[in-house]
Amino acid sequence: MGKIDELIRQYCPDGVEYVKLGEILGVNRGKRLTKTQLSEDGQYYVYHGSKDTPLGKYTKFNVKGNTTIVVNTGGIGGVKFCADDFWCSDGSFWIGHSELLNDKYVYYFLSPLESFFASQKRVGGVPTIDRSVVENVEIPVPPLPVQEEIVKILDRFAEYAAELQAELQARQQQYNYYRDTLLSFEGRDDVQWMKLGDLCSLITKQTGFDYSNHIKDKLIREKRPDCLPYVQTKFFTGRVFDFNTDYYIPSETAYKFPKIILDTKCILFYCWGKYWKYRII
Repeated sequence: MGKIDELIRQYCPDGVEYVKLGEILGVNRGKRLTKTQLSEDGQYYVYHGSKDTPLGKYTKFNVKGNTTIVVNTGGIGGVKFCADDFWCSDGSFWIGHSELLNDKYVYYFLSPLESFFASQKRVGGVPTIDRSVVENVEIPVPPLPVQEEIVKILDRFAEYAAELQAELQARQQQYNYYRDTLLSFEGRDDVQWMKLGDLCSLITKQTGFDYSNHIKDKLIREKRPDCLPYVQTKFFTGRVFDFNTDYYIPSETAYKFPKIILDTKCILFYCWGKYWKYRII
């Protein structure tokens, strides 16, 4: 960050001015296209109610590349930088351009505001956000050399993140391959197949246990030596349970129901509808 600090001292020693986005850039609604107008032979992507999934392709474009869009319906609040020319449908706003602002800088500034934009949706009819929500966002306007340096740094980290994601995906595929290969014993005469219940104890909710009557009022937020973590499925991370839970249960209460105390190495399964997950305790 030293280079940015140096540039700020050089170009804006008295601080950076904040300006409402709508006062310096146009916030423009796109033009609707129907699905019948889309074409598989089109060369331009059409963005409507999603930043990640284009509606389709069209033979024309209505916005030049290097432009940021903010989705105003469907996936409300999504922010995307479109490097190539595209068609912006009326399910998104496209942000105009100014000699005072680097286009990619505008995108990087707006990206963290996705949750804020989504929180401003109007309900009643089709949920959407008003143009004024985007126009009234205040954006810092440092000199262009500062903006360019910020973009350069963030572009570099975006490239690192993409490389790490690709590596992670490749490792996951490698793991799945070896897991399936090593645990495949079909057709082998030297391997005995047994039911899980014949090899270990399977424990479900203890008879007489009632969450509302016995547990709910006893749970506390504070982690104390005389308490045990209260297992909740939302804290299943990876394949190992995360013991930093929201709630803890006093040992005195927990040991009234010994069957539900997990005090040894075990595997915990939970079922939600047709979905099954497991974690190691």
